[in-house]
Amino acid sequence: LLIYPADLHPHIHKELALAARLSRVSLEPLTSLTFFGLYNPEPAWSAFLPASPLTCHGGVDWLTYQVCDALFIGVSTPQGLTELPFVQSDASLNDTRWHQHLVAHQRMRIYPETSGHFLPNRLTLEALGYVSLQKGCYKGQEIIARLHYRSQQRYALKTLTMPATTTLKPGD
Repeated sequence: LLIYPADLHPHIHKELALAARLSRVSLEPLTSLTFFGLYNPEPAWSAFLPASPLTCHGGVDWLTYQVCDALFIGVSTPQGLTELPFVQSDASLNDTRWHQHLVAHQRMRIYPETSGHFLPNRLTLEALGYVSLQKGCYKGQEIIARLHYRSQQRYALKTLTMPATTTLKPGD
């Protein structure tokens, strides 16, 4: 399974469809699963959560993935929702609160308006464990490796707080 925000589906499907033609892969959206964000600063539900970042833990009808220290993504079938104690608690996040926690932990989300605007090194994806220079094969891997090994780091991800006079949208 590949989990990504629903608003990115047209862009991701278009990119993956090119590679899928050359292999026995099916690209179909699953609508039977429920996805939710979970903020757990204290290990209250350690039996249901993975112990280290970028790992998964699950049961028959549910799965949790640790994004970083206290942020998790949950995936569940309707039957699995009854097994998880945190689904109806204050720890389950709406999209705005999830985005705020991601920014606070310097985990950036790509939106349709920002898709294709950033290179992985500008979002520090390698330092966060999302991109590996030693393994795998992904689109642009040679360029990313060349940027890492042969260029000087001129960009870095920084989180700033500033007053806004208007409502900001992704891409602003």
